[in-house]
Amino acid sequence: MNMAVHTDPHRAGITRRGFAIVAAVGLLTTMVVAPIAFFGLLPPILEGDGATTLTTVATSEQQLRVAIVLLTLNAIADIVVFWALYHFLQPAGRALSHLALLFGLMHVVVMAVAVTNLVDLLHMATSGLPSETLEGPAATAAAAFTWAWQAGMVMFGVHLLLRGWLLFTAGYLKKVLGITMWVVAVGYLVDAFGQMLIATYTTAWVSNSVGWLEVVLPLWLVWVSTRPRTRAAEEST
Repeated sequence: MNMAVHTDPHRAGITRRGFAIVAAVGLLTTMVVAPIAFFGLLPPILEGDGATTLTTVATSEQQLRVAIVLLTLNAIADIVVFWALYHFLQPAGRALSHLALLFGLMHVVVMAVAVTNLVDLLHMATSGLPSETLEGPAATAAAAFTWAWQAGMVMFGVHLLLRGWLLFTAGYLKKVLGITMWVVAVGYLVDAFGQMLIATYTTAWVSNSVGWLEVVLPLWLVWVSTRPRTRAAEEST
């Protein structure tokens, strides 16, 4: 008697539609928490010299704590996004999907290093030690956060270039998505390298101008994952 069991692959694990919705939720999460932390909570804290930073942190300790938590949540959401997109885009190119995942995870690691500098800054400001002895380390921690953040954005920019290529080669409609990812990637890379190489380059005006285009991908993923479809159509998504 043949006892072989034929398992439906769509019931054995997450379908591509499932990966699409997971990626969409993760992407929308990062688009909320990261800007609040990086553009809303951190600039007033990190502006100025070491003495000013210590004073600001001491009087805005909760604000820095919230920023650290939000950036930690952003890193967790990033990992989920990179994992889901790896599976969703794998049919367009296994090797490039692996490479995109690698750069995405490198981005998370570097961002985690950046957040540790904020934790160090928090500990210094609340240690009770004389501020005169901590001004130099505080300035160093603030600068290290900025440099690590920009290095992480370089990794993310490369990830977006690879993500864009996978989308571009996957189908007609996805070519528009791929080009959109390239535009955003170039914006991030220009600003990241600009701030690392040019001392007077302090405003991320390029990425701020095109970064909002990232929302196109999660909206498309939501559409893909919710519209009525046949199994054959899902496999071709």
